Amino acid sequence: MKRQSFERFYLEKIALGEGCGCAEHVTRIRELDALGERVRNARSGRSPQTSRILAGIRRLWTAFARHMPFVAPDP
Repeated sequence: MKRQSFERFYLEKIALGEGCGCAEHVTRIRELDALGERVRNARSGRSPQTSRILAGIRRLWTAFARHMPFVAPDP
């Protein structure tokens, strides 16, 4: 069996709408990736020192939350 090129496969199956919806899925994923990148770039306005401090506080809070019960145990 002759192997067809990717361009021909794309044209026949995806571009002409006879595929399984893969093109729409890939398009949605690319849009979500682009949106996530924009959000990440907008939030990266913090200084590196502030980011390190916040990361340290987050780690401390996680450590305390894992080892200290918020509800008293049953007697």
